[in-house]
Amino acid sequence: MQLAFSVRETASPLGLQLSQVVDRFLQSARGKGVLISDADRATLEALMSVASETEELLSNQARRIMLLETLSLTDELSGLLNRRGFEREMRRQLALARRHEEGGVIALIDLEDFRSINNVYGTAGGDAVLGAVGRTLAGLVRETDVSARIAADQFVIALGRCEPRGAIVRVGQIERGLNNISVPFGGYRVPVGCNVGVTCYDQCDEFDGLMHRLDTAIEMRKRHRRQGPAAHMSVKEGSAA
Repeated sequence: MQLAFSVRETASPLGLQLSQVVDRFLQSARGKGVLISDADRATLEALMSVASETEELLSNQARRIMLLETLSLTDELSGLLNRRGFEREMRRQLALARRHEEGGVIALIDLEDFRSINNVYGTAGGDAVLGAVGRTLAGLVRETDVSARIAADQFVIALGRCEPRGAIVRVGQIERGLNNISVPFGGYRVPVGCNVGVTCYDQCDEFDGLMHRLDTAIEMRKRHRRQGPAAHMSVKEGSAA
C-alpha cells in the first residue's frame, strides 16, 4: 500500500464564525432600519480581513501538518511505508480482521547480501536497488494491500481479505519477480536476490505475535537456502502458518 494525502478546501471555524456574526449583524441592522456608519463599516471590513487572513493561515498550517505526518510514515528511498507507517496500518488491518472475522497473508522480504551491494556500488548503488524494489512491490500488490520497507534490507507486504492459498501463490510470484530483476547503475546491472518468509493471520492475531511468527518464517527460509539447492523450500513450505 502506498501512502497519499489531500487537503480539502474548507473554511476554518474561526473564519466561519466571524462571517456568520457579521452577516447576522448586518441582517439585523437592515431589519431594524439602522444605518451603518462609514466608521462601523470600516471596522466590519477590518474584522472580515482578519478572519480571511486567519483562515488562510490555519489552512496552510493544516497542509504542513498533513505533509509532515505523511513524511513521517513514508520511506524516502523506496516510496513505501516505513516501519512506523507499516505498524500503524497493520494494526488497522488486524482490527478489521477481528471485526469481519477474516484474515490474510503477510510476507517478509529480506534482500540477499545487501551489504555487499553497498560495498561494491556505494551507497548510491544501494539506494538505487531499494528504489527499484520499492517500485516493483508497489506495482505487484493491490492498492488495498500494505507494502513497506521496515529495515535497511527488509520489506514487508500484507495481503488482506484474501484466501490464504491463493495469496501464498501470489507471494511466490512476487518473490520470483524480485529475484529476476537487475538494477541499472553506473553502467552495470546490479542483480537483486531475496528470501521470503510467509505467515497467515486471522481475527485472533495481535501485531507483536504476528511479527514474531514472521521472523521465524524468514529464518526457516534462510536456513534451508544455506543448506543448498537440494534443501530449497518453496514459499509455501517456508511459511509459518
